[in-house]
Amino acid sequence: MFSPRVIFSAIWIIQIILHASLPTLFFSFSEKTWLAVIVYIISFNIGTAFINTPKKVYEISNKNNSQKIQKYLLYFIIMYVIASTYAILEIYRQLSELGGGNFQAGAIRQLVVLDFLDERSLYSMFRIFYLGVGFSIFFLAYSRNFSTFKIVIICFIGLISAIATTGRLYILLFFISSVTLLYRNNKITPRHIFLGCFVFLLLFFALAVFFEKGEKESIERSVVWNAQVYAMSSLACFNNYIATGNQEIPGGALLPNPVREILSKIEINLPLKPALLPFATVPVDCNTYTALFPLMHDGGLVGILLGALMIGVIHQYLYRKYKSSNNPIWWYAFSISLYPLVMSIFEDSYFSSPGFWVILWTPPVFYYFFANAPRFILLHQTWQRNNLK
Repeated sequence: MFSPRVIFSAIWIIQIILHASLPTLFFSFSEKTWLAVIVYIISFNIGTAFINTPKKVYEISNKNNSQKIQKYLLYFIIMYVIASTYAILEIYRQLSELGGGNFQAGAIRQLVVLDFLDERSLYSMFRIFYLGVGFSIFFLAYSRNFSTFKIVIICFIGLISAIATTGRLYILLFFISSVTLLYRNNKITPRHIFLGCFVFLLLFFALAVFFEKGEKESIERSVVWNAQVYAMSSLACFNNYIATGNQEIPGGALLPNPVREILSKIEINLPLKPALLPFATVPVDCNTYTALFPLMHDGGLVGILLGALMIGVIHQYLYRKYKSSNNPIWWYAFSISLYPLVMSIFEDSYFSSPGFWVILWTPPVFYYFFANAPRFILLHQTWQRNNLK
């Protein structure tokens, strides 16, 4: 289960079936768009073929010290309660000032979007909830060390944190990663996974209705609009880029803004990438262009071929480690890697979001220093003694 090859092929073949069977929902696709999709699918699968999947799944080893991860969880909960309480109060204060006391869900969502495009003062507070999601996923990698009660607490923190971000993508991240990790730790069965999928879809569309995303005439129209936009429109937007080229980005789509800022220090001045890509009418308004966009933008069909090949190799390697290794860090790495894989039909999460990956790698980095703190202290004391001689 969770084979990247199967997941990737399934979601992209479904894209082809949906657009081929419902051609009137969007403007007609060019042949180059279909060719790009086919190259992407084939190249990814070729990349996965370079890494052999182990025939044997090794049993989970019980030879591990659970005391450190137990303490790490306790310290996290204490600090996160304090940090999240501060974030909630600060967000409430800012929303009161920006929205004039209007706390309707749709107005809040609009204020968050505008803040993201401007000063990002709200966004800095939401990072605390992003970290809450990341830490929760990380602890679930060690769920073999926790009681059922503690696992429920971790899942509750992760889910509430994901909802608190006001976006549904972190809910998707938490769902994909958590079921992957709980299954590897033998905490859930495939039946629980399918039940979780159903619950996730209910929550996804419930939040769309609550935050007034899309059509507002009725709940039914809102659900249909969101299903159409999130499941299909991004490929139509990519086709719009193929047809018009209106979404060109100076300096390339793959070069992140932190690198551009570093280059400016050595007199290589490139304009910063926009926070959001421009909207295209396809005929619905959409500004997500699938993971094909940056590869096609910077490298054409060759860029898609090489990019998909590399991504396929990485995903399959992580899958191999997920199945064969007893190290929860590998399980964590694989679980979060499934998010950009699933998101590939919607937007690029591989190259365009370095901050996203920094947040997700904060929990294991902190844990490394936390678990090895006694050794670092001992090394420091030894170094001091040697210098005094």
